[in-house]
Amino acid sequence: MDLIVWDDFMDHQKKTVQFIQQRKLIFNTSEAGTGKTIPVLFAFSEWLRAGNKGRLIVFCPLSICYASWVSDATKVCPWLRTSVALSNNRRKAFKEKADIYITNHEAIKWIDAEHNKFNLDDEPLTYIFNNDWLVIDESTAFKHQTSQRSQSMLNLTKRTLFNKKILMTGTPTPNGIRDIFHQLLILDHGIALGVNPHTFKNTYCYTEQVRRGLSTYPHVTDMPDAVERINAKINHLNISFSAAECLDLPENNKIYMEVSLSKQLRDQYNEMLRTSILELESGLISASKANIVGQKLLQILTGSVYDADKVIHHLHSERYELVCDLVEQRKFPCLVACNYAHEINNLITLAKKRKITHNFIDGSVSGKKRGEIVQLTQDGQYQMLICQVKATSHGLTLTTCKSVIWMSPTWNCEHYEQFNKRIDRKGQTVKTETIMISAKNTKEKEVYSRLLQKKKSMETLLELLGTDTKCKRELKEAPENANSKY
Repeated sequence: MDLIVWDDFMDHQKKTVQFIQQRKLIFNTSEAGTGKTIPVLFAFSEWLRAGNKGRLIVFCPLSICYASWVSDATKVCPWLRTSVALSNNRRKAFKEKADIYITNHEAIKWIDAEHNKFNLDDEPLTYIFNNDWLVIDESTAFKHQTSQRSQSMLNLTKRTLFNKKILMTGTPTPNGIRDIFHQLLILDHGIALGVNPHTFKNTYCYTEQVRRGLSTYPHVTDMPDAVERINAKINHLNISFSAAECLDLPENNKIYMEVSLSKQLRDQYNEMLRTSILELESGLISASKANIVGQKLLQILTGSVYDADKVIHHLHSERYELVCDLVEQRKFPCLVACNYAHEINNLITLAKKRKITHNFIDGSVSGKKRGEIVQLTQDGQYQMLICQVKATSHGLTLTTCKSVIWMSPTWNCEHYEQFNKRIDRKGQTVKTETIMISAKNTKEKEVYSRLLQKKKSMETLLELLGTDTKCKRELKEAPENANSKY
């Protein structure tokens, strides 16, 4: 293990450390892959060395509890004690004597519920976090103000006097400007953007009627100047660096690869598109709502489709053959993005048949096991790592891989952008490629198009935030003791 010290930090990481040291509330929207975890750990370690008392409480995606936070803590501050609290050991882990507590996003609901038991238990739990540091990694997990998870996090921040609150995400507005509201509410309790989501929407968005087929639907759109006005409200809380600004990354090539459909599959696709009902010899697939139809259409194109009883009906395997062909043609390991369980299962079956070394990560794989798989991939043990996008789009570093292959598109801009950054990040040494597979003359192309539109809107905000934070970061010299190895 190589210890990371101040001299090893890149310039933007040093500035981030100093930004954290000078403020109580921090919103770090630096791009994925720029190394946001390390400055937090270093700043916290220095705070303890200065004689302060408190703990670092980290909420992050399950996939990066070990792979990112524990791994970086062993390199930055191995003298600090770390406890990982997951669903099978939360009570025990939070009662351990530690300096850093790492848990997954969903734990906040348990913590919120347990808070109400403090006065009843003979032995209260030890996570009343006054004077501690709160870190929410990938804070967009709390963007929906009505979700139980978001409400529980807001409850925690209202009743607890944290010494610092740090929110981090490289994709603050994946679906539009409204995504930022509840993140800021958690951070500063409405000082910057107010406390009412409806007022926020009416201030920065407008609603128009959009025709779809024979019906019209209300569609909320960001006002043209919304990004600039919000930036002016939150720039004092924000630090933001782009990967291009602070990392000398090799070029990433975007490759769109279209495949043709067989006549039978084209007929099945058109039948679902036209009537929303697909009749198969093995059963009947029904889809009455537009969003369900969209999912069914994408499922058909990937080779299998689920019926109402969640039974999988296999249609074709051409796309899996193409992915395996692409993997075999490449010298370096490939990262394959899958949205459906049947994609993972079909790829595993074919990879075994073709003797392609591989492994997979989905929601069933534990955080510790994920870390082991990531390390084996980094060591070059696999030709292909098959990943469920939702479970692996944050935090993991897979720079041994040089190709991301999208088995099928996702509707989620955040997942798309973040997943691609698993290989296009610090530590990458050669050119990379993102291969997006779609079927000709189908809805898949439209999904990719919408992803790029959302990405463009989000990048506008990040560019403005980055510009403003550059202007305001006339920071002091590094602390005298920041060069210490402790």
